[in-house]
Amino acid sequence: MAPKLVHRDRAGHGYRVAILIAANTGMRSGELWALRRRDVDLLRGVVHVRQAVKRDTAADDAPPDTVDAYGREVGPPKSGRQRTITLGQATKKMLTEHLSQPAPGGAGPDTLVFVTLEGKAVRQVVFMRRAFARAKLALPADKQSLRFHDLRHTCASLLLAGGAPVLYVKERLGHASVTTTIDRYGHMFPSVEASLADALDGMYEATSNDRVVALRSDA
Repeated sequence: MAPKLVHRDRAGHGYRVAILIAANTGMRSGELWALRRRDVDLLRGVVHVRQAVKRDTAADDAPPDTVDAYGREVGPPKSGRQRTITLGQATKKMLTEHLSQPAPGGAGPDTLVFVTLEGKAVRQVVFMRRAFARAKLALPADKQSLRFHDLRHTCASLLLAGGAPVLYVKERLGHASVTTTIDRYGHMFPSVEASLADALDGMYEATSNDRVVALRSDA
């Protein structure tokens, strides 16, 4: 029987938070469902991405040290490197409220941040069918084909549109190299370049105005 989900809103309260965290941090689904309480440092406002779910049910021959308490096979993030993601104030507040609620799976350091109503590990296939599908009903019809992985693209797109350095985007998403980031999001750079060009114009105009003032002072 599929695990029961929280039904406080279209996606379920905990799942609503998970969806927003995915969009705000750019974490992969496997990283999100592997997130433990000890990976979240609310005092410093950061999340440490240390592991990812490789299989919802570990293979029979999986090494014991790769099987977690929920019977899943886990390992390093896709890039092979751990990373730390800084949370915005709104995201930090949302995660703080989520973690302060009664936890069906317990509140120990190794307890998962996101679990089912019964305190079990989230299975991506069940989540997509039971929670994410409901959440998309609130979107316009032309957006209801949204994939969960598209939330990761949303994060990258918003960062680049806001003028974030490509190296910062690369680190936040956990790409193995900046080449991967450029290959996937290079089509967005023209719009970023336009904003940077405007910024350069502004610097030039400010410098020109300073020169005019200096000339008038010398006169």
